[in-house]
Amino acid sequence: MKSTFLLSFPFLLTALSPVIAAPAPKLHLRAQNQTTIWNQTAVVIPASASTEEFLILLADDEKKTWPEVLKAMGHPNEAIKTFGTSIRGATIKLNETEVARIRKLPYISSVDKNTSYRMIEADQKPT
Repeated sequence: MKSTFLLSFPFLLTALSPVIAAPAPKLHLRAQNQTTIWNQTAVVIPASASTEEFLILLADDEKKTWPEVLKAMGHPNEAIKTFGTSIRGATIKLNETEVARIRKLPYISSVDKNTSYRMIEADQKPT
């Protein structure tokens, strides 16, 4: 009986870990009145300003919902990709002006470009 438990427990942990780490569903938010969201934190964005996808992490003690966070950030409500339960984050398309403003907010812990890096072993040459 002990050997069965010892063998099945690691398999159970292996099977549950992808389920626990699954990304949260997309939030589809719609602004009722766009001008009320932008009224206090209006930013003039040049037509040439390009947007890129940024990864935003909320502070550890932040309890607001994503619609409340987006409204407080002054960001128009849109479909965002959220993830995590212990670390709450989202990817949002922003321009540099918005990033500079959002980085100063107290409930945001990190704003970085959403990029990936390729790792290689030390004995391999980069391609």
